[in-house]
Amino acid sequence: MLYFAWGINKPDIQNKRSALIRKHWDFIDEYQERLVARGPVLEFTNTSMVLGSIHILDIDSLIEAKKFVYNEPFASAGLFKSIIFHQFQNKSSRTQFEFTRNPENKTFFLYCPNSIKHKTISNTVKKESLSYYNDFAEHIICWGSLISDRDEELCNIFFVEFSSLDNTRIFLKNDPYSINNHYDNPEIHRWAPGGRENLTLDGKLP
Repeated sequence: MLYFAWGINKPDIQNKRSALIRKHWDFIDEYQERLVARGPVLEFTNTSMVLGSIHILDIDSLIEAKKFVYNEPFASAGLFKSIIFHQFQNKSSRTQFEFTRNPENKTFFLYCPNSIKHKTISNTVKKESLSYYNDFAEHIICWGSLISDRDEELCNIFFVEFSSLDNTRIFLKNDPYSINNHYDNPEIHRWAPGGRENLTLDGKLP
């Protein structure tokens, strides 16, 4: 089963986070083969400022997923003010690690909760959205839906790369879910692929 976890940092924990980054990486290394996506959420104007951490992994059970989420060093040290944790349905059929990056682009995380006014998404919108996302396959690192305990679709999330924030906003604006008012206050965040190979020893962008 796939699970999504987004730990949102408390204020003023950058030094504590930096001190734990190697311990964090060592912990995540144990799950490397199970990961679908990973990486820090960043401040827009200062990408050296980390605002949280996202992980999606394939794991055997909810109990094992919770062990991963709450034993992870940042979480166990109390650095997160909250953790968004749900089952995940991977609709891109690939992982972050199977996507070939364009180094000239910037990477973003889109968090798009479904509106409570539109609990039922029509098959037409779903079909149109799949066609739309396929047209942007070279920009979508991976994407999928967060699923509730009642097996309801809560939210679409995307990891994308575009040349600018404006192009990312255009992508979101023209998403069939957006056009049909199925999203409730969708969010765009700066994000970076995680791990030693992508970040400095302080867990920041080079």
